Amino acid sequence: FTVCTATPLQKIVGGQDAFRNNWPWQLSFWFQGSNGVYNHICGAALISEKYALTAAHCVANDPTVSKYKLLLGEHDFSIDSGNEVTIAVDTITMHLQYSDSSGGFPNDIAILKLSSPAPLNAFVKTAKLPTSTSTSFYNGRTCYITGWGRLTGGGDNPDILQEAQTTVMSHSECRSSLSIAGLLYLQEGPHICVYSGSNGACNGDSGGPLVCDVDGAWELAVVTSWGLQNYPTSSPTVYTRLSNYESWIAQNTDVQYE
Repeated sequence: FTVCTATPLQKIVGGQDAFRNNWPWQLSFWFQGSNGVYNHICGAALISEKYALTAAHCVANDPTVSKYKLLLGEHDFSIDSGNEVTIAVDTITMHLQYSDSSGGFPNDIAILKLSSPAPLNAFVKTAKLPTSTSTSFYNGRTCYITGWGRLTGGGDNPDILQEAQTTVMSHSECRSSLSIAGLLYLQEGPHICVYSGSNGACNGDSGGPLVCDVDGAWELAVVTSWGLQNYPTSSPTVYTRLSNYESWIAQNTDVQYE
């Protein structure tokens, strides 16, 4: 168990190894450090052949496009399966109203345009975006978060993609469960609350996807943003609600909503 304050999430705690190809829209987002070496820093979700979504805080500190790249079709960093594809980032579009100095990190979302189209296949697929008629994702839906974030606070990143099942709460349920600090950060439009008991504190890799089963199909509900939790493990974590940004995503990508 990891105790988190209101900070961008960096880990999945209490998850398990994912099955290969279960989450083909999951991308690994890499950044080139001062030593010239690229390392995984965040997750991302592929939404079309040309575009992916991540969290704005993943790119806010350094907007230099040439320092970023995306790894598609990845599952285990320690094994080259031949299904992996590396694509550079062409442009980064952060939400203009993102703020890393405000509680709750409002509008923590960014669009990544790929330098070349993603080769869609059994290992690389696009995630279905939520529609205006399916924005709540609660009422008992099956939902999963995925990522390569640390398994424990201060621990190492896993080589194998991790997954954890979780539950989306209604806004009223979330408000009744949050501390006073959490209530100050919570916004009904931009945020979705997630709770899954002992692994609800730091579930998720920043910028990575949370998907929910909607009528037999996985829909991309959020990109992972931040969490606030203290003992006991009864407080939900809060993520960026994608349906709140439908028009912004449509204006800045080639994605067509149903």
